[in-house]
Amino acid sequence: MEYTMVRKDGAPIIVEVHGRPGPSGSALRLAAVRDITARKRAEENLSLQARMLDAVGQAVIATDPEQNILFWNKTAVAMFGWSKEEALGRKIKDILPPQSSRTLLPEIMTTLAQGATWSGEFFVQCRDKRMIPLATTNSPLLNEHGDIVAIIGIGTDISKRKEAEEVIQRQIKELTQFNSVSVDREMRMVELKREINALCAQAGQQPRYALDFLEERIATHDQ
Repeated sequence: MEYTMVRKDGAPIIVEVHGRPGPSGSALRLAAVRDITARKRAEENLSLQARMLDAVGQAVIATDPEQNILFWNKTAVAMFGWSKEEALGRKIKDILPPQSSRTLLPEIMTTLAQGATWSGEFFVQCRDKRMIPLATTNSPLLNEHGDIVAIIGIGTDISKRKEAEEVIQRQIKELTQFNSVSVDREMRMVELKREINALCAQAGQQPRYALDFLEERIATHDQ
């Protein structure tokens, strides 16, 4: 059992007590008491860290060097559709089958092995087979010998950003096409006016159109 006790100096401690009966026929009871205060505080810190990681708006995933999932926060559950219980202990590639990142894996692992952080974008497949673009940052956790003991990944669904970028690119393309058509039409009108001015000159008349301003505008468009 576990108890909270107070030491002689008044400091509270948490102890773990293991007891068993004494020799047969004896009223004695044997007990072993161990101070587990430090362990409990460490567990509380880990629990607090886990709650904090659950509160962030990004998917936080930790794996071991063999890509087995060690941690899977609530945002990862909501984003990818796999529960924490389903994800823990499984290979990350089985939970989130990567697409374009297959060719990036050697590059990612080489970067992490050097103790550096790797950031990039690629598509992953969720549990419901949806493909989403993911912006991810992966950082290695190294031991005192420089070996990777875990990999921490932070992922953000950038679907809305990608959709906005596609809309902007489409608008740019439409505006470019419209501008090209407008300039072509304007150049054709200038040519017609030039022809009319030339006919006026042949007839001994003054040019009907002043084209210097229009030609300057067209030259500006061409630049």
